[in-house]
Amino acid sequence: MAASGSRDDDFTAFVLARSARLVHFARMLCGDAGLAEDLVQNALEKAYLRWDRIEMADPFAYVRQAVVNQHLSWVRRRPWRERPSGGPTELDLFLGP
Repeated sequence: MAASGSRDDDFTAFVLARSARLVHFARMLCGDAGLAEDLVQNALEKAYLRWDRIEMADPFAYVRQAVVNQHLSWVRRRPWRERPSGGPTELDLFLGP
């Protein structure tokens, strides 16, 4: 990005230019449009805080990796075990005598 503008201007230009591509990448990663937007939003929030350090490098690669890391973090926190949703009486009614 150009060093002549302010930090906010440079970041805004990056977001306008690359957010659609990032959301597309995130959607291919997770398979859900809403989750993809959330992943990109979180990655952009983190990138904004570090923008001065990553701006001179490849900011797209940095944010793309942040999207992947955020997705992996969410997948790891997801409960994978099945949990019963009803009590024993509800199950007994369903199965019958």
